[in-house]
Amino acid sequence: MTFVDYYALIILFAFLSVLISKTIQSYSHGEKAIALGKGKTGLDKLLEISFAFGFGFFVYFAVLAIFNLPLFNHYSLYILFMHPLTQWIGVVFLAAALLFFSAAVLAMNDAWRIGIDCDKHDILITNGIFKYTRNPTYLSIIFLFLGFFLLYSNFFFLGSTVFIVFALRHQIKREEIVLASLFKESYQTYKSTTPRYLFFK
Repeated sequence: MTFVDYYALIILFAFLSVLISKTIQSYSHGEKAIALGKGKTGLDKLLEISFAFGFGFFVYFAVLAIFNLPLFNHYSLYILFMHPLTQWIGVVFLAAALLFFSAAVLAMNDAWRIGIDCDKHDILITNGIFKYTRNPTYLSIIFLFLGFFLLYSNFFFLGSTVFIVFALRHQIKREEIVLASLFKESYQTYKSTTPRYLFFK
């Protein structure tokens, strides 16, 4: 294993540790942290459930790539390119993924959950990292996928990155509708002053 492999393993382990520990903590406080597919139908439900399974497959193939295990010799897994510069950019994206995700979890506290729960009315979170982006959690997931693609540039990570970008974009737009209906003018004010992503509204 190289430095890049150890680094990727540490980031992945830390990311999953924050995710799992926060989910367990939320349930221990009586909060249902997982709302994927809840109350959804059609495409919305399919995308949320696909995201859950897709993330699981991503973690599985990430571990295969880190430990350089056989990738079933499938054409979709062949290496596209491998360059030190792109790998170092990937290192930066992975660090950003962990930083953004951890900051989002801290800022949301008990309001944190996976998916949209229309039955749960929380306060509008605008502090911490949410002052700079309205979607730090989703942005961290995109950074994680993109980072692994740049480190282990094969068709699987390329396809999964493209899928997650479009799936989360759809999810974000749905959440914006829900938040607008719940928080009305306060959300519109927040939306007008804080970008959807870091630099793009």
